[in-house]
Amino acid sequence: ISGVIYALLSGNEIDIAPENLLAIEALKRMNNEWSDYSDFELGVALSDYSSEALKGVANNAKGIYHELLFVEEFNLQNVQQQARIFEKTNEPGADIQIYSVETGDIIQEAQLKALQDSSGIYHHFDKYPDIDVIATNEIASAFENVQNSGFSNEEITADMNLVISQLSNDNTVDLATETAAISLLISAGQEAIEVLNGRKELNDAGKQTVLNVSVATSSTLIASYLFS
Repeated sequence: ISGVIYALLSGNEIDIAPENLLAIEALKRMNNEWSDYSDFELGVALSDYSSEALKGVANNAKGIYHELLFVEEFNLQNVQQQARIFEKTNEPGADIQIYSVETGDIIQEAQLKALQDSSGIYHHFDKYPDIDVIATNEIASAFENVQNSGFSNEEITADMNLVISQLSNDNTVDLATETAAISLLISAGQEAIEVLNGRKELNDAGKQTVLNVSVATSSTLIASYLFS
């Protein structure tokens, strides 16, 4: 039902800043089921997660976001060498490759780390001593053998949290608002049916009225209306 009401009120549009599009790409890479989702569909999927579960999603996607940011920036700054991520997100030991444009030879493979503490660095080198690490500012400066990615873990985390918040909150409508909105539409008779069926758009005044409604009807009424 959240998706139905959100579609009516927003026209399936979610306003994501251009600089945060890589964060959305990271979310889609994190879950194969989301790879072909629109931003709206991704938001609906995220709205099914609890606040605590969304923290886990953000933490997992943040690492992929860091990889995408690094590859994009590296490729903008270099001509003879380019970087690319592995097609699989679970490639053992490494996340990205840097290769020669002229020969195609692999120059470096590395794992990207977006961390607040150093334990993940030690763990990596214990398991993969021959694979380089490229880490966020906070950690890279503490290790002589770790390259700085040029990005801050704090900033990456904030970006990812913002995008997930925008996507999930825009699609998580409180039940009281949903039921009230449906109640209001039902009272409009045939016009409401045309709106729900996509034959008529809700005007701006109608949208504001729905958003301001605070008295809800029963969920039974909604179900009987939507599925009759």
